[in-house]
Amino acid sequence: TAVEQDVKSTTLFSRFDAPAPLNDAKVIDAAFSVELLEDKVNSELIELGNEHVVVLRVKDHKPAATKALAEVSDQIKAVLVKQKANEVNATRGDELYAKLSSGTSLADLAAEQSLQVEQARDIKRNAYNLVPGLAKDVFQMAHPVDKPVTNRIILANGDVALVSLLAVKNAPVTELDARTKEGINAEQINRNYLVFID
Repeated sequence: TAVEQDVKSTTLFSRFDAPAPLNDAKVIDAAFSVELLEDKVNSELIELGNEHVVVLRVKDHKPAATKALAEVSDQIKAVLVKQKANEVNATRGDELYAKLSSGTSLADLAAEQSLQVEQARDIKRNAYNLVPGLAKDVFQMAHPVDKPVTNRIILANGDVALVSLLAVKNAPVTELDARTKEGINAEQINRNYLVFID
């Protein structure tokens, strides 16, 4: 039976950058199958779940090929510059962390290097007011006892953050209502089931 739907086209894509909703393993396998690439036929009906289906037909295919150096030289330069900048950042971060570890205060280091100290208080694990990923690393640090605990953290963009953790406050323990407990129990049962299946 025919389905009264518009035919939609996409730009060329590889196995690794297919646009949604085509970025499903079943769709990718079908799109790059010999049958569709060489015979230029329609795919079988592919179910995507939630009552969504797709039928594919490859209009154009360009085999993977090595690009000319002139075509990618700007990209290569950008990658090399970024790598070198990350190395310089890491070396500078190591030097500053050594000074911090030897007793120089964070404020003195910042003033000496013309850097900025940012303070954050009452941070929660899912804090959005920090650089992405920083809260996760801070929560893995040792708890300070008599003096601040310091750490050097490399951020996702290659920058280095020097952290001085002053205190850790335990979250208040509250009694969970029955519905929340039930949800947590159901989630744990599902996790245990998935572990058992794997």
